[in-house]
Amino acid sequence: MVVLSVVSGKASEVINRIVGTTASTSKSVLIYDDVKDEFSVAGITGISSITTTEGPAETILSGGEEGEVLTKNTSTDYDVSWQDVHTLYVQVKNDSGGTLDKGTPVHATGVTGTVADVIAARADTASAMPATYVLNEELADGAEGQAIISGTITGVDTSSFSPGDVIYVGATGGFTNVKPTGTNLIQNLGVVTKSNVNTGSGVVLGSGRANDVPNIPNGQAWIGNASGVPTPTTLATVATTGSYNDLSDQPTIPTDTNLGNTDLTLIGNRVVEMGSNSLDLQSSSASKFKIFNTGTAQGTGRFTVNGNGTAAGILRVSDASSSNIIGIQHPDSGSGYTLKLPTADGSANEFLSTDGSGNLSFASPNPNVGPWVNLGGRYQIDVADANNMLISGGAFGPYYYIWSQSAGTTVSGGTVDTTTTTMSSFYQLYGGFQLPDSLKVKASFALRNANSNSYSKPIRFQIWSFPLESVSSTVTMTLRADYTFNTPGNTYPADHTVTTTSALTADEYIVCMFAVDNATMTSTGYVYCNIQLELVE
Repeated sequence: MVVLSVVSGKASEVINRIVGTTASTSKSVLIYDDVKDEFSVAGITGISSITTTEGPAETILSGGEEGEVLTKNTSTDYDVSWQDVHTLYVQVKNDSGGTLDKGTPVHATGVTGTVADVIAARADTASAMPATYVLNEELADGAEGQAIISGTITGVDTSSFSPGDVIYVGATGGFTNVKPTGTNLIQNLGVVTKSNVNTGSGVVLGSGRANDVPNIPNGQAWIGNASGVPTPTTLATVATTGSYNDLSDQPTIPTDTNLGNTDLTLIGNRVVEMGSNSLDLQSSSASKFKIFNTGTAQGTGRFTVNGNGTAAGILRVSDASSSNIIGIQHPDSGSGYTLKLPTADGSANEFLSTDGSGNLSFASPNPNVGPWVNLGGRYQIDVADANNMLISGGAFGPYYYIWSQSAGTTVSGGTVDTTTTTMSSFYQLYGGFQLPDSLKVKASFALRNANSNSYSKPIRFQIWSFPLESVSSTVTMTLRADYTFNTPGNTYPADHTVTTTSALTADEYIVCMFAVDNATMTSTGYVYCNIQLELVE
């Protein structure tokens, strides 16, 4: 390059003549005299001097790769270099207070002149996010250098990653292939293309923006605000009116594991997939009902199966194949009760017995329980034996004995387990049967008049007991059962049944008696009777 200098008052004329003359005029513009070693301009006189100065050679920079272009690096003339047009670069200034390595994601905080000031970006600090650029060279504090907006970066340590790994801004700075969690912000920077400690490379795609839905605290959700902007919102405080009116008539969603005080309506079939977990219903942190993934359930307190308004509730248990089912059902009517199981499983041939208060225990069968004595015969009602008792059975077999002492045991009867009477003759004992065990006595009997069809007075059947004593002594008897019915006529009625109210003492004797009112009898009457005595617990 040659620089032309004109030292003359004619300088402007020289410049206009040179600029205004084109090659098409075929005229000489600038004339060089090699003898005088000076230039002159044709048609212009009075030029004191024209000098030339050699400048730098105006040549194109050599090198570069296919597809690269020349880029001016600084404001200095001719400071150019070949650059890949697929990667966008920018000059930045390290304003972090320390050295920043190549490959560091940086956040722009301002500018110095036209150069962006940067600090290291980090996902745990909102004021250091997002990463605006990625450094393409190491920068000391206060130094300027090149950073990448987007494109390819090479010569960085990617040995901890694999090709294809997605790279994020690290929680405390730098880059990582682990997506940040918790309250850390999320920014996807790009993808690793080569894994190497010195020559690792990758594609920078996401500098300058947070391109993932940010993490939010536990118990919050993204709710659109009045401007349509998604906003982290605590679910417990979600309003049902105003800017959140799209949630009207819906239950408030709590922030913890409680369902709250609002009823929920199931509008379709739903499945709760438990996996290897269990479902535990608690009250004040105490388990009340727990369902295990094996199908086992355990509860605290009691479990009730209610009726459906038509039938009583049924507790059903099936076999291993669920083919056969056993059900336990409450009676359709009647009051409820509770049965309490024994503490042990009992012995062979034992049975469950109740104490009358719902307490069950295992007991051995009593061989004395069951049918005991059958009595039958003809009972005489004589006109002279008004209001007397007739003794049945006993030592004389299925016969009778007329007892001529009423002692309060007339048709008006007495009080069971309280009324007593005294027998003064040992003959009266011949109608007694000795109890083999401490049990109740149940009597079932049927009557038929033999010849007194018109008799319609009540007949009283009674069971009396007395202790084992000498047959020659006076014996006191106690009334144990009392039953009144009308004479049946010649037709056998259904069986009458009466049972002592309490168990009698073992080895006691009992007698069965009939009390009649024969005041209207004009002749002796006879009643045929069949009595079955049974011992019950």
